[in-house]
Parts: sequence; C-alpha cells; structure tokens
Amino acid sequence: MTGHATKKKAEFYLEDNRKVHISLKSGTFYNGFIVEVKEELLILKDDVLGNLPVFFLDISDDGLEPYNYNDKKEVSE
Repeated sequence: MTGHATKKKAEFYLEDNRKVHISLKSGTFYNGFIVEVKEELLILKDDVLGNLPVFFLDISDDGLEPYNYNDKKEVSE
C-alpha cells in the first residue's frame, strides 16, 4: 500500500473515530485512536505511550487496520 492510500485510510478512521492497530515495518505495533492526519504522518493516541507521530512510510503493507477487540485475550486468575 502506498503512503497516499495509507493516508486515505487514516483519514477515514479519524473521521469514524475508530480504534486502530498499526504495524510498522520494524515489527513494532501500536493500538489507539488517530487524533490528527498530516501530509506525511499521523498522530496516534496510543493506549500505552500516549500521543506519538507515525510516518506513513514506516507503516507496513496493510499495517493500518481497525482494532479487533475479539483478538484481545482475557487474563484469568
């Protein structure tokens, strides 16, 4: 996916106020809400790290997708 296509998806998720899962080419991933979309990057409010910039070129192919609440494993005592 190109940076332009990723930006379009980011704009959609921002407008829809949808939680996202972002996978980077480095293997790092983030979960949170997009708070701003700029020309070359987005600002993500990550669940753990707070606000951070994520460059579109660093996002892996198909690395921007809706967060899947069903994949979250529950911790049992």
